[in-house]
Amino acid sequence: MIGLIRFWSAFVLAIGASLVFGSGHSEASDDGSHQDALYLLADGTVVAVGEASSLGGVEGVAGEPVRIEPAADGPGYWILMDDGSVHGFGAAHYGDLAGVALDRPVVSIVSTRQGDGYWLVASDGGVFAFGAAAFHGSTGGVALDADVVALVPTSSGDGYWLVAADGGVFSFGAAPFLGSIRQAVPLGALDRPVIDAASSPGIGDGYLLLAGDGGIFAFGGSVFRGSVPALDLPGDPSAVGFAGSSGSGYSITLDTGYLVGFGVSTPFFADGPPLPISAAAIGAR
Repeated sequence: MIGLIRFWSAFVLAIGASLVFGSGHSEASDDGSHQDALYLLADGTVVAVGEASSLGGVEGVAGEPVRIEPAADGPGYWILMDDGSVHGFGAAHYGDLAGVALDRPVVSIVSTRQGDGYWLVASDGGVFAFGAAAFHGSTGGVALDADVVALVPTSSGDGYWLVAADGGVFSFGAAPFLGSIRQAVPLGALDRPVIDAASSPGIGDGYLLLAGDGGIFAFGGSVFRGSVPALDLPGDPSAVGFAGSSGSGYSITLDTGYLVGFGVSTPFFADGPPLPISAAAIGAR
């Protein structure tokens, strides 16, 4: 099943009663019904749809919002700012990098499966663990060919993969190496760089890599369900991140304001005019 909807948010995160996105895990129904959702707008406003609850946003807070990540243990969520600060709403604050001099900017926040901690990830592969999230290693200080764009925890939480823009994958802790684009595609031969990664919970360890053109690369237990280039959409849209993933499929956010679901239904926000998405807050993993 392929679902295609449009919304107007500058940032999007889809979560809710049958969607639990975060830390590489989610569940989604295939019945085509609209799901509950939270939307993080460019000004820091959080808009709730369906039975999801907006518990506050970061309007007026200095800096730019980078990601929104739901806590697995309730309706709360965290918002990551570009200075490394984390703002919790209905979720415990376990620490952040505000005021810390970093070599490279922080690009992502990923919750533990229990919601009792999170990892912050910098573009050089530096990993910062807070709460019950365990540090298993990083590529900070290692000369990489491309920036790190995502962290994907294992299903057990005893390890994680770091994914770089050139499709390189780095395994830490108990995370097994399951392959990378670099093994199959020569350096520099990707049509567009990798921009995000996610897991496919419920079907074993594995990961999905998302390229900027919406191309999908599946490894391990993750299953390829389709990709954006095959849809031949008008305007040559670019992907800006995953909006969620499950054992049934995954959703991808596009810069044209569309959200495309492969194997899963997609949340719908119909209020307001359709505007292009300038960036994604893909806490939905």
